[in-house]
Order: sequence, then C-alpha cells, then structure tokens
Amino acid sequence: MDFILAILMVIIGAGIPAYWLIYWASGRLPRGFRTVVNGGYIVFHILAELVAAGLCLAAGAVILFHGFPQAGALVFLASGALIYAGVNSLGWSTLNDRRMVIIFLLVSLIAVSAAFYAQSGWQQFG
Repeated sequence: MDFILAILMVIIGAGIPAYWLIYWASGRLPRGFRTVVNGGYIVFHILAELVAAGLCLAAGAVILFHGFPQAGALVFLASGALIYAGVNSLGWSTLNDRRMVIIFLLVSLIAVSAAFYAQSGWQQFG
C-alpha cells in the first residue's frame, strides 16, 4: 500500500505543474501572472497548487526512499494541501470545464484517503 501511495503522490505532484504549463501554453493566461480570474489574481491559486504539488512530490519521494513511517507527517501535510487544491479546483471546473470534474473528484478522494492513511497507518487499510 505504501508503494501505491508513493506513486500516486508522485503522479499528482508531477501532474499539477504539467497542467499549469499546458494551461499557460494554450494562451489561457493572456496577462501571465497578472491575469485576473473571478476578480482575483490567478497567480495565488497557481502558487497554492504548486506548493501542494511540491509537498506531494516530497512525500512520494520520502515514502519511496525511506519508507512510510518517516513520511507520515509529510503525507498528512501534502494531503491537506491537496484537499484544498482539489476542492477549490472542483468548484472552478463545475462552472468552466465539466470534463475536469471527475479528475478533481478523484484527486480529492485520493487526498482524503491519504490523510486518513497517514493518520491511522496501514493496519486500518490492509
């Protein structure tokens, strides 16, 4: 189970910056980081998601190289950041791009599951 969690964290952690690079390359940030979406600068949302991505990558790497016991707190922290990013993005996608709803639901579900896993350990899930 630890290996699966590590791989999911790495995939999600790598997927977030990849998504934003594709978003930027497609021209949907016409003013770059000064682009205003829904009355606010999108740069702060992007930054929050990139922090979540970094935490996910770090958690996945620690699990892979040092085992889950050393990564428990980091997984919990990454999961919290990912829950925020997933729920926030889910709200955006329901109004703007319904194709992404399933992805953000899945990410949010993984994040909540990872938080419970980090809190209770593998015994509850095995």
